[in-house]
Amino acid sequence: AFKDCSSLQIVNIPNTVKSIGNWAFSGCSNLQTIDIPDSVERIGGDAFSYCTNLQTVIIPNSVESIGNGTFYRCSSLKEIDIPDSVESIGNEAFKDCSSLQTVIIPNSVKSIGDEAFKDCSSLQTVIIPNSVESIGEKAFEGTPWEKINNKIRQRQSNPYMPNIKWLFSEPMAGLLVSQFFRQKKIHFSK
Repeated sequence: AFKDCSSLQIVNIPNTVKSIGNWAFSGCSNLQTIDIPDSVERIGGDAFSYCTNLQTVIIPNSVESIGNGTFYRCSSLKEIDIPDSVESIGNEAFKDCSSLQTVIIPNSVKSIGDEAFKDCSSLQTVIIPNSVESIGEKAFEGTPWEKINNKIRQRQSNPYMPNIKWLFSEPMAGLLVSQFFRQKKIHFSK
């Protein structure tokens, strides 16, 4: 719809829209703010990819999934608050969001796709709830959380620890994290 519209800076989507299609705003390099209305249930793959000046996104509680590559290479995006309605974060959803500092994943999320946060090199705080059952390959590669992601994946593939929830509810998880990232924050919710 607006793909590669480089003069677009602000988008106000009307509340009659139920779905934002694949590539809808991809390449809108000057887009800075987008307010997605409560009527939207689906955000398509690569919908906002390559929006390199996008700083603020408000995702409503009506959205059920964040598609593959939705915010790929949104290099100015610093923080994303994912609503409680989201159940899955697609492959490469936030890949190369190099300014992204904080990710709060709600209790509704069950899966985080492959390379979902790959190369988010500024990532300081990650909150992953107990509800997450799977974290994809290289989900945090190229971030300060790369080593912890590898530990999680080892636990997922271990037949004696088949459930990722074990790590998230483990009392010693904070100790494990601090061994790798003394200056970084990670929270494991109950």
